[in-house]
Amino acid sequence: ATLFENIGLMKYEEVFLTATALHFTKPVSDENITVIDTNFSDIPVRLYLPKKKSERQRPAIIFIHGGAFVLGSCKMSAYDDLNRWTANKLDAVVVGIEYQFPAALEDCVFVIKFFLQDKVLAEYGVDPSRICIMGDSSGGTLTAIVTQLLQNDPEFKDRIKAQALIYPGLQSLDTFLPSHREYEHGPILFREMTVKLTCLYVTEDKALLQAALRNEHMPQGSRHLF
Repeated sequence: ATLFENIGLMKYEEVFLTATALHFTKPVSDENITVIDTNFSDIPVRLYLPKKKSERQRPAIIFIHGGAFVLGSCKMSAYDDLNRWTANKLDAVVVGIEYQFPAALEDCVFVIKFFLQDKVLAEYGVDPSRICIMGDSSGGTLTAIVTQLLQNDPEFKDRIKAQALIYPGLQSLDTFLPSHREYEHGPILFREMTVKLTCLYVTEDKALLQAALRNEHMPQGSRHLF
């Protein structure tokens, strides 16, 4: 991506968007799982519904995909495989949220509140006492935020029983933390890539990126406030 941008062929983020598009999958069911693309609260979701009969209500996993808030899709092959595997192994209903930039947080909240309606849970045979939100990378960030928002909402307090955070991004104030240094050169998410993608969520202005790489984007005297 850096090479393509430097030679003027394609913007950094466009390389990732192209790669994402190449890995899109259609909602293909198999012998164990029915896969459906639909909308919850006018927001696209992909559902994974176990086919085998169950004598009791099933748990549900609401999955929020990663991608630095600006990339990715729950319909990418890697996430499709993960959600299909999760539904099959846990005998659970899985909901993948196809949130849009820049409304990721709002989209996730709307979808989850829609899904938590008693009539919707009953339609999909979900046990209201066994609902988990799961996400990776920026999806893990969104999972943590959404869970806290719902927990602070009297109508939805204690409706979410668990959260699964897979290498979530939980702060962007200090880019010199031990993990940034230890994995500065990879193996997959190296430091410069992580910082660059995070900055893209805010602006395309390279000044922020350069400041963040030097860890000078946040005044030292203000960090204690966060």
